[in-house]
Amino acid sequence: MPTRITKLADKLAEHQLDAYIVYRPQNIRYYAGSMGGSYIIIAPDTDPLLLVSALDENIVRDEVRDCAVETYSPSTLLNRL
Repeated sequence: MPTRITKLADKLAEHQLDAYIVYRPQNIRYYAGSMGGSYIIIAPDTDPLLLVSALDENIVRDEVRDCAVETYSPSTLLNRL
């Protein structure tokens, strides 16, 4: 059964869009099941990525679904996005 994230990725591909960045906390919870995290990067044909601060990493890893989790620091955030 397709997940919310795979449905969104399919829509992105259908409309020939490169990626979608989720940043609102309620939308992160909707897509990933976690209140932690700052951004989810969803793109067709790639695994979704939830970016979290190092402080939230342990909490988020226990809650998140359908996303890989990686940490960022303020100096690396722009490059990660």
